[in-house]
Amino acid sequence: MSEDKDLNVLVTVKDLDETINVGDDLKIDKGNLDEEFMQQPSKYAWWATLSALAKDATLNAELALSVYTAELFEKIKKEMTDGGEKTTNMAIENKCFLDKEWRKRKEECLKRKKRQDILAGVATAFAQRKDMLLSLGPMVRQEMDSDLKIKVLKKEVERSKEKSKQKEGEGNGQN
Repeated sequence: MSEDKDLNVLVTVKDLDETINVGDDLKIDKGNLDEEFMQQPSKYAWWATLSALAKDATLNAELALSVYTAELFEKIKKEMTDGGEKTTNMAIENKCFLDKEWRKRKEECLKRKKRQDILAGVATAFAQRKDMLLSLGPMVRQEMDSDLKIKVLKKEVERSKEKSKQKEGEGNGQN
């Protein structure tokens, strides 16, 4: 993930909206895998909790819309009947859709559903992050082992060169 890209997500905690850059939490510092492993469960729990809270908020908004729709339906049906209009479910529903409060509540449901879907995706990304950490662990250890082996080999080559020079010097001194 490039550092110049922000993955800002709007979250609500205790009725306060806050924008958080998810990219910062998703980044993995290969040089500090121990810390990344230790932080992963709490990061996942945090984002999974936000996802669950967003789902709960969506369900509550949808329930409130359903109740309002039922009440509005009955109100419109009564008005139409009292006015001598023919009442069909379609005609009543169409009038419900024209109600400003109904549209406002529907838009709120859609906004909450979008936020819920985004946070569910973030929670999934943290599950994938765990898998990546599990894959990176052995790879980084292997790289470290390779680096150590290279250092050891370099030292052996240096010692071998020094011994060769010493032998040359001893051989030149005897002549």
